[in-house]
Amino acid sequence: MGIKLVIDSGSDILKDEKGYEGVVILPIKLYFGEQEYIPGVNLNNKEFYDKLREVTKLPHTVQINPQEYYEVFKKIIDQKEQILCITLSSALSGTHNSALIARQEVDAENIKVVDSLNAIVGFRSLVDIALEQIKLGKTLNEITDYLNDVKKKIRLMAVVDDLKYLKMGGRLKAAEYTVANFFRIKPILHVYEGEVKSLTTSRGFKKGYEKIADMIDGEVDYNKPIYVAHSDCPEKIKDFVGVINKKIKLNKYQAKEIGPAIGTHTGPGIIGIMYYVK
Repeated sequence: MGIKLVIDSGSDILKDEKGYEGVVILPIKLYFGEQEYIPGVNLNNKEFYDKLREVTKLPHTVQINPQEYYEVFKKIIDQKEQILCITLSSALSGTHNSALIARQEVDAENIKVVDSLNAIVGFRSLVDIALEQIKLGKTLNEITDYLNDVKKKIRLMAVVDDLKYLKMGGRLKAAEYTVANFFRIKPILHVYEGEVKSLTTSRGFKKGYEKIADMIDGEVDYNKPIYVAHSDCPEKIKDFVGVINKKIKLNKYQAKEIGPAIGTHTGPGIIGIMYYVK
């Protein structure tokens, strides 16, 4: 039996993206007010961030429900294939639980569901590893065990420029927002146990680059993928990489844009790095 990979749009992998042919990508729908959007279908990242800059209330996402997973799983199982499903972090969305419910209803033995405990490039990296493992002929159980082990080594941290989106989302109180803006304090966020949390702060945006460089110095596994991620600010990549390069060797990395799954909460203008620890 072959193995079919099923993921969701929390990975920021687009439906027709090269290298992901045959991967089933379920969309996490996004609502600006009452208007429904499907990222990558009727809303691209540029349009998303343009809309986000204009709102006074953050958009909201709707998790993939069990019935949506059931229909996809049933179709694949009926084609005599096994399923490896990787989901957006269970700490960020109920999508993972929906996949687990559908798995029990369809075929628990031939479907495995992996909680990425990540989003955006961390999630994407696990998808890339899964595809490599499938090509190597690994079994469904072998791949599942490997992903559950390697995901523990993923680190993702980023510095936030515009704090108003954290305030709008309730992550910053009004008084904290005012003080932070006055003193040009920029939060550095990281993904910890599947959640996006504040790690530390810096005085000024570029000082945040230096703090990130100091924190990751000495722990990067250069044999694994490294990503630089940004939210609608590709012009910041060169400066960011330049600062990071003073501490670690970023000779090879991929730059990717952060989509709505995380961009909804952090807004445009953030930049960060994803890597694996040794």
